[in-house]
Amino acid sequence: MPETSRRTWLAGAAAVALAGVLVYAIFFWPSEEEKVIEVVLDFCHAVRVSGPNENPAIRRLRLEGDLGELLVAEASADVPELEAGIQGRREIAQLAAAAATQWATATVSLDGIQPKIDAARTKATVRATATLDAAQHGGAPRRDTRKVTFELEKVDGRWWIVSITVPPKQGAEPVGADV
Repeated sequence: MPETSRRTWLAGAAAVALAGVLVYAIFFWPSEEEKVIEVVLDFCHAVRVSGPNENPAIRRLRLEGDLGELLVAEASADVPELEAGIQGRREIAQLAAAAATQWATATVSLDGIQPKIDAARTKATVRATATLDAAQHGGAPRRDTRKVTFELEKVDGRWWIVSITVPPKQGAEPVGADV
């Protein structure tokens, strides 16, 4: 291959590669808001109770691992049904693990997710409506819907949950068997 053709080919290949990177960055690279939402949704997925046969020891280990990737070590959770706010990633994991003793199944979904990131792009607040769909062991399905606020912080390029705040309960309602 002549030197001119080789340079032209290399320049063309470099241009195509650069165009591919730009297209990926513009259309597929997640925004900071999307990254923050992903962390919050991952938390909701992690705390699910997948069924009455879920092994408590395995659940605790799974939660410690999952929440270790989502919560700062000194994270806090303020939920009115708990006598005092929960402080610390390990304590939150223990509380989430204990949920399986009350619930045979439980999922948390979020609607109306509103992320807000500060100007420095280091702190974020996510407000949403959380819905807990759960069934007690041997009991009817229940639904509880409330506003929830997640505070996040960006550390070493990653978003971490710092606190979770749930307001007082307005009343859970039984739902039909289709839940």
